[in-house]
Amino acid sequence: MVGRAPVALAAVAAMVPAGVRAQTPPEGVAVSLRIDACVDVDAAEVRRLFALELGASVPSAVERDDPDAIAVTAHCDGPLVQVGVRDPVTGKSLARRIRLGAKGRERLLALAMMELLVASWIELQAPPKVAPADARAPEATRRSARAIATRRLPAAPPRWRATAAAVGGAVAGRDGWRLGGGVRVAFDGPASIGWGADVLVESGTRREPLGAVDVTALWGGAWVYVHRSWRSFRARAGVGGRVGSVTLSGRPAGPGVAGGTVSGKLAAPIARATVGILGAGRIAIELSAETGYHVYPVRGRVDGSDGVNVEGGWVAAYLGVGWSW
Repeated sequence: MVGRAPVALAAVAAMVPAGVRAQTPPEGVAVSLRIDACVDVDAAEVRRLFALELGASVPSAVERDDPDAIAVTAHCDGPLVQVGVRDPVTGKSLARRIRLGAKGRERLLALAMMELLVASWIELQAPPKVAPADARAPEATRRSARAIATRRLPAAPPRWRATAAAVGGAVAGRDGWRLGGGVRVAFDGPASIGWGADVLVESGTRREPLGAVDVTALWGGAWVYVHRSWRSFRARAGVGGRVGSVTLSGRPAGPGVAGGTVSGKLAAPIARATVGILGAGRIAIELSAETGYHVYPVRGRVDGSDGVNVEGGWVAAYLGVGWSW
Protein backbone atom coordinates (compact mmCIF):
# COMPACT_ATOMS: atom_id res chain seq x y z
CA MET A 1 0.00 0.00 0.00
CA VAL A 2 1.22 3.50 -0.74
CA GLY A 3 -0.23 6.30 1.38
CA ARG A 4 0.02 10.06 1.05
CA ALA A 5 -0.95 12.91 3.32
CA PRO A 6 -2.63 16.00 1.89
CA VAL A 7 -0.12 18.00 -0.15
CA ALA A 8 0.04 21.37 -1.87
CA LEU A 9 -0.44 20.43 -5.51
CA ALA A 10 1.73 23.28 -6.75
CA ALA A 11 4.58 20.85 -6.11
CA VAL A 12 3.25 18.63 -8.90
CA ALA A 13 4.58 21.12 -11.45
CA ALA A 14 8.06 19.77 -10.92
CA MET A 15 6.91 16.32 -12.07
CA VAL A 16 5.07 17.52 -15.20
CA PRO A 17 6.92 17.56 -18.55
CA ALA A 18 8.28 20.95 -19.60
CA GLY A 19 5.73 21.32 -22.42
CA VAL A 20 2.92 21.07 -19.90
CA ARG A 21 4.67 23.07 -17.19
CA ALA A 22 5.01 26.03 -19.55
CA GLN A 23 1.25 26.46 -19.85
CA THR A 24 -0.46 29.17 -17.83
CA PRO A 25 -2.32 27.57 -14.90
CA PRO A 26 -5.98 28.41 -14.44
CA GLU A 27 -6.05 31.50 -12.27
CA GLY A 28 -7.47 31.28 -8.79
CA VAL A 29 -8.33 27.55 -8.72
CA ALA A 30 -7.14 25.86 -5.52
CA VAL A 31 -7.22 22.07 -5.41
CA SER A 32 -6.40 19.68 -2.59
CA LEU A 33 -5.93 16.01 -3.44
CA ARG A 34 -5.94 13.21 -0.87
CA ILE A 35 -5.55 9.50 -1.50
CA ASP A 36 -5.99 7.31 1.59
CA ALA A 37 -3.25 4.83 2.38
CA CYS A 38 -5.63 1.91 1.90
CA VAL A 39 -5.90 2.65 -1.86
CA ASP A 40 -3.27 0.47 -3.53
CA VAL A 41 -1.83 3.00 -6.00
CA ASP A 42 1.25 5.18 -6.38
CA ALA A 43 -0.26 8.44 -5.14
CA ALA A 44 2.51 10.59 -6.62
CA GLU A 45 1.81 9.11 -10.06
CA VAL A 46 -1.92 9.71 -9.63
CA ARG A 47 -1.23 13.38 -8.82
CA ARG A 48 1.05 13.69 -11.85
CA LEU A 49 -1.59 12.21 -14.16
CA PHE A 50 -4.28 14.38 -12.57
CA ALA A 51 -2.18 17.45 -13.42
CA LEU A 52 -1.90 16.32 -17.04
CA GLU A 53 -5.66 15.77 -17.26
CA LEU A 54 -6.21 19.27 -15.87
CA GLY A 55 -4.34 20.54 -18.92
CA ALA A 56 -1.67 22.58 -17.14
CA SER A 57 0.51 22.61 -14.06
CA VAL A 58 -1.79 22.25 -11.06
CA PRO A 59 -2.41 25.76 -9.69
CA SER A 60 -1.73 26.87 -6.16
CA ALA A 61 -3.25 24.43 -3.69
CA VAL A 62 -4.03 24.47 -0.03
CA GLU A 63 -4.53 21.95 2.70
CA ARG A 64 -7.70 19.91 2.60
CA ASP A 65 -9.25 21.55 5.65
CA ASP A 66 -9.34 24.99 3.99
CA PRO A 67 -13.03 25.66 3.19
CA ASP A 68 -12.12 27.50 -0.02
CA ALA A 69 -10.20 24.58 -1.54
CA ILE A 70 -11.67 22.13 -4.03
CA ALA A 71 -11.19 18.85 -2.19
CA VAL A 72 -10.74 15.72 -4.32
CA THR A 73 -10.45 12.48 -2.36
CA ALA A 74 -10.15 8.74 -2.80
CA HIS A 75 -10.72 6.18 -0.07
CA CYS A 76 -11.56 2.50 0.21
CA ASP A 77 -15.12 1.22 0.22
CA GLY A 78 -14.76 -2.54 0.54
CA PRO A 79 -13.28 -3.86 -2.73
CA LEU A 80 -14.10 -0.56 -4.45
CA VAL A 81 -12.63 2.93 -4.32
CA GLN A 82 -14.90 5.86 -3.60
CA VAL A 83 -13.90 9.10 -5.31
CA GLY A 84 -15.33 12.31 -3.88
CA VAL A 85 -15.36 16.01 -4.71
CA ARG A 86 -16.28 18.81 -2.32
CA ASP A 87 -16.51 21.84 -4.56
CA PRO A 88 -16.99 25.38 -3.17
CA VAL A 89 -17.11 26.69 -6.76
CA THR A 90 -20.56 25.18 -7.32
CA GLY A 91 -21.49 24.27 -3.75
CA LYS A 92 -21.70 20.60 -4.72
CA SER A 93 -20.45 17.43 -3.13
CA LEU A 94 -20.22 14.49 -5.53
CA ALA A 95 -19.09 10.90 -5.10
CA ARG A 96 -18.83 7.76 -7.19
CA ARG A 97 -17.46 4.28 -6.65
CA ILE A 98 -15.10 2.61 -9.11
CA ARG A 99 -13.29 -0.69 -9.39
CA LEU A 100 -9.59 -0.45 -10.17
CA GLY A 101 -8.25 -3.18 -12.43
CA ALA A 102 -4.90 -4.92 -12.21
CA LYS A 103 -3.30 -2.64 -14.81
CA GLY A 104 -3.34 1.11 -15.25
CA ARG A 105 -4.72 1.74 -11.77
CA GLU A 106 -3.11 5.16 -11.37
CA ARG A 107 -4.41 6.44 -14.71
CA LEU A 108 -7.92 5.11 -14.06
CA LEU A 109 -8.05 6.79 -10.67
CA ALA A 110 -6.74 10.10 -12.03
CA LEU A 111 -9.31 10.06 -14.84
CA ALA A 112 -12.13 9.25 -12.42
CA MET A 113 -11.11 12.15 -10.18
CA MET A 114 -10.91 14.60 -13.07
CA GLU A 115 -14.21 13.47 -14.60
CA LEU A 116 -16.01 13.91 -11.29
CA LEU A 117 -14.54 17.38 -10.86
CA VAL A 118 -15.56 18.41 -14.39
CA ALA A 119 -19.05 16.97 -13.80
CA SER A 120 -19.37 19.41 -10.91
CA TRP A 121 -18.30 22.31 -13.14
CA ILE A 122 -20.57 21.57 -16.08
CA GLU A 123 -23.39 23.60 -14.57
CA LEU A 124 -21.18 26.69 -14.84
CA GLN A 125 -21.93 26.61 -18.60
CA ALA A 126 -25.53 27.55 -17.73
CA PRO A 127 -25.73 28.76 -14.13
CA PRO A 128 -28.93 27.87 -12.24
CA LYS A 129 -31.44 30.64 -11.63
CA VAL A 130 -31.12 30.10 -7.86
CA ALA A 131 -27.47 30.01 -6.81
CA PRO A 132 -26.52 27.22 -4.35
CA ALA A 133 -26.04 28.49 -0.81
CA ASP A 134 -22.60 26.84 -0.51
CA ALA A 135 -21.21 28.30 -3.76
CA ARG A 136 -18.80 30.78 -2.17
CA ALA A 137 -15.88 30.80 -4.62
CA PRO A 138 -14.91 34.19 -6.09
CA GLU A 139 -15.79 35.00 -9.69
CA ALA A 140 -12.18 34.56 -10.87
CA THR A 141 -12.21 30.98 -9.63
CA ARG A 142 -15.57 30.31 -11.29
CA ARG A 143 -14.24 31.63 -14.62
CA SER A 144 -11.21 29.36 -14.41
CA ALA A 145 -13.36 26.33 -13.57
CA ARG A 146 -15.73 27.17 -16.44
CA ALA A 147 -12.78 27.35 -18.87
CA ILE A 148 -11.47 23.94 -17.79
CA ALA A 149 -14.91 22.34 -18.10
CA THR A 150 -15.41 23.86 -21.55
CA ARG A 151 -12.06 22.54 -22.74
CA ARG A 152 -12.84 18.99 -21.63
CA LEU A 153 -16.42 18.83 -22.85
CA PRO A 154 -16.89 17.27 -26.32
CA ALA A 155 -17.57 19.79 -29.05
CA ALA A 156 -21.23 20.18 -29.88
CA PRO A 157 -22.10 18.64 -33.24
CA PRO A 158 -22.77 21.19 -35.98
CA ARG A 159 -26.41 22.04 -36.59
CA TRP A 160 -25.79 21.53 -40.31
CA ARG A 161 -23.39 19.17 -42.06
CA ALA A 162 -22.71 19.62 -45.76
CA THR A 163 -21.32 17.05 -48.18
CA ALA A 164 -20.19 17.74 -51.74
CA ALA A 165 -19.31 14.78 -53.93
CA ALA A 166 -18.53 13.68 -57.45
CA VAL A 167 -20.84 10.81 -58.37
CA GLY A 168 -21.00 8.14 -61.02
CA GLY A 169 -23.58 5.50 -61.63
CA ALA A 170 -25.92 3.52 -63.85
CA VAL A 171 -29.61 3.88 -64.74
CA ALA A 172 -31.77 1.03 -66.00
CA GLY A 173 -35.07 1.81 -67.74
CA ARG A 174 -37.11 0.99 -70.82
CA ASP A 175 -34.51 2.68 -73.00
CA GLY A 176 -31.83 0.31 -71.69
CA TRP A 177 -28.78 1.20 -69.62
CA ARG A 178 -27.29 4.66 -69.21
CA LEU A 179 -23.98 5.44 -67.52
CA GLY A 180 -22.92 8.83 -66.30
CA GLY A 181 -22.07 11.10 -63.43
CA GLY A 182 -22.08 14.59 -62.04
CA VAL A 183 -21.94 16.52 -58.80
CA ARG A 184 -24.10 16.23 -55.73
CA VAL A 185 -24.54 18.19 -52.50
CA ALA A 186 -26.36 17.23 -49.33
CA PHE A 187 -27.11 19.20 -46.18
CA ASP A 188 -27.88 17.21 -43.02
CA GLY A 189 -29.87 19.56 -40.83
CA PRO A 190 -31.20 19.56 -37.27
CA ALA A 191 -34.08 17.37 -36.18
CA SER A 192 -32.82 14.64 -38.57
CA ILE A 193 -34.10 16.55 -41.64
CA GLY A 194 -31.97 17.49 -44.64
CA TRP A 195 -32.05 18.23 -48.33
CA GLY A 196 -29.93 17.37 -51.35
CA ALA A 197 -29.50 18.24 -55.00
CA ASP A 198 -27.47 17.07 -57.98
CA VAL A 199 -26.80 17.62 -61.67
CA LEU A 200 -26.14 14.53 -63.82
CA VAL A 201 -25.24 13.72 -67.42
CA GLU A 202 -25.98 10.17 -68.56
CA SER A 203 -25.69 8.40 -71.88
CA GLY A 204 -26.28 4.97 -73.33
CA THR A 205 -26.73 3.16 -76.62
CA ARG A 206 -29.59 0.87 -77.62
CA ARG A 207 -28.84 -1.55 -80.48
CA GLU A 208 -31.59 -2.20 -83.04
CA PRO A 209 -31.60 -4.29 -86.26
CA LEU A 210 -31.50 -1.12 -88.40
CA GLY A 211 -28.80 0.63 -86.36
CA ALA A 212 -28.17 2.14 -82.96
CA VAL A 213 -29.92 4.81 -80.95
CA ASP A 214 -27.84 6.99 -78.62
CA VAL A 215 -29.64 8.29 -75.54
CA THR A 216 -28.24 11.33 -73.72
CA ALA A 217 -29.94 12.80 -70.65
CA LEU A 218 -29.08 16.00 -68.78
CA TRP A 219 -31.11 16.52 -65.65
CA GLY A 220 -31.03 17.75 -62.11
CA GLY A 221 -32.73 16.58 -58.97
CA ALA A 222 -33.68 17.91 -55.56
CA TRP A 223 -35.07 16.03 -52.57
CA VAL A 224 -35.71 16.19 -48.86
CA TYR A 225 -34.79 13.36 -46.54
CA VAL A 226 -34.47 12.10 -43.01
CA HIS A 227 -31.00 11.16 -41.81
CA ARG A 228 -29.34 9.24 -39.00
CA SER A 229 -25.69 8.90 -37.96
CA TRP A 230 -23.85 6.19 -36.05
CA ARG A 231 -20.30 7.31 -35.39
CA SER A 232 -18.75 7.41 -38.88
CA PHE A 233 -21.75 5.86 -40.65
CA ARG A 234 -24.65 7.85 -42.09
CA ALA A 235 -27.94 6.93 -43.69
CA ARG A 236 -30.51 9.04 -45.55
CA ALA A 237 -33.88 8.33 -47.12
CA GLY A 238 -36.21 10.76 -48.85
CA VAL A 239 -38.32 11.84 -51.80
CA GLY A 240 -38.08 14.55 -54.41
CA GLY A 241 -38.10 15.11 -58.15
CA ARG A 242 -36.01 15.47 -61.30
CA VAL A 243 -36.32 17.70 -64.36
CA GLY A 244 -34.21 17.95 -67.49
CA SER A 245 -34.04 16.93 -71.13
CA VAL A 246 -33.17 13.87 -73.17
CA THR A 247 -32.01 13.44 -76.77
CA LEU A 248 -32.40 10.29 -78.89
CA SER A 249 -30.07 10.16 -81.91
CA GLY A 250 -30.32 7.41 -84.52
CA ARG A 251 -27.19 6.00 -86.19
CA PRO A 252 -28.17 3.93 -89.29
CA ALA A 253 -26.52 0.55 -89.84
CA GLY A 254 -26.36 1.01 -93.62
CA PRO A 255 -26.86 3.50 -96.46
CA GLY A 256 -30.48 2.53 -97.03
CA VAL A 257 -31.56 3.58 -93.54
CA ALA A 258 -32.28 7.18 -92.51
CA GLY A 259 -31.35 8.46 -89.08
CA GLY A 260 -32.87 11.27 -87.06
CA THR A 261 -32.90 13.03 -83.69
CA VAL A 262 -35.70 13.42 -81.16
CA SER A 263 -35.52 15.60 -78.03
CA GLY A 264 -37.92 15.94 -75.15
CA LYS A 265 -38.27 17.10 -71.58
CA LEU A 266 -37.88 14.95 -68.51
CA ALA A 267 -39.81 15.24 -65.26
CA ALA A 268 -40.16 12.59 -62.62
CA PRO A 269 -40.91 12.05 -58.94
CA ILE A 270 -38.18 10.07 -57.19
CA ALA A 271 -37.49 8.12 -54.02
CA ARG A 272 -33.92 7.55 -52.91
CA ALA A 273 -31.80 6.13 -50.10
CA THR A 274 -28.12 6.64 -49.27
CA VAL A 275 -25.65 4.97 -46.94
CA GLY A 276 -22.20 6.38 -46.39
CA ILE A 277 -19.09 6.48 -44.26
CA LEU A 278 -17.01 9.45 -43.15
CA GLY A 279 -13.33 8.55 -43.38
CA ALA A 280 -10.04 10.18 -42.51
CA GLY A 281 -9.69 13.81 -43.50
CA ARG A 282 -13.51 14.09 -43.60
CA ILE A 283 -13.60 12.21 -46.89
CA ALA A 284 -17.13 10.95 -47.54
CA ILE A 285 -17.91 7.79 -49.49
CA GLU A 286 -21.60 7.20 -50.27
CA LEU A 287 -23.69 4.64 -52.11
CA SER A 288 -27.17 5.70 -53.30
CA ALA A 289 -30.13 3.85 -54.79
CA GLU A 290 -32.93 5.67 -56.61
CA THR A 291 -36.18 4.89 -58.36
CA GLY A 292 -38.59 7.12 -60.23
CA TYR A 293 -41.22 7.43 -62.94
CA HIS A 294 -41.10 9.54 -66.13
CA VAL A 295 -44.13 11.84 -66.30
CA TYR A 296 -43.51 12.82 -69.94
CA PRO A 297 -42.59 9.95 -72.29
CA VAL A 298 -40.04 10.57 -75.03
CA ARG A 299 -40.28 8.04 -77.87
CA GLY A 300 -37.88 7.28 -80.67
CA ARG A 301 -39.40 5.38 -83.60
CA VAL A 302 -37.52 2.65 -85.44
CA ASP A 303 -38.93 1.43 -88.75
CA GLY A 304 -42.27 3.18 -88.07
CA SER A 305 -42.86 1.68 -84.64
CA ASP A 306 -41.80 2.46 -81.08
CA GLY A 307 -38.18 1.42 -80.75
CA VAL A 308 -36.39 3.28 -77.95
CA ASN A 309 -38.62 4.98 -75.39
CA VAL A 310 -37.68 6.98 -72.31
CA GLU A 311 -40.81 6.39 -70.29
CA GLY A 312 -42.21 4.56 -67.29
CA GLY A 313 -40.14 3.65 -64.30
CA TRP A 314 -36.43 3.26 -63.77
CA VAL A 315 -33.93 2.29 -61.10
CA ALA A 316 -30.45 3.69 -60.57
CA ALA A 317 -27.39 3.27 -58.36
CA TYR A 318 -24.68 5.86 -57.74
CA LEU A 319 -21.33 5.90 -55.98
CA GLY A 320 -20.10 9.23 -54.67
CA VAL A 321 -16.76 10.36 -53.24
CA GLY A 322 -16.42 13.82 -51.75
CA TRP A 323 -15.78 15.92 -48.70
CA SER A 324 -17.93 16.63 -45.65
CA TRP A 325 -17.76 19.55 -43.28
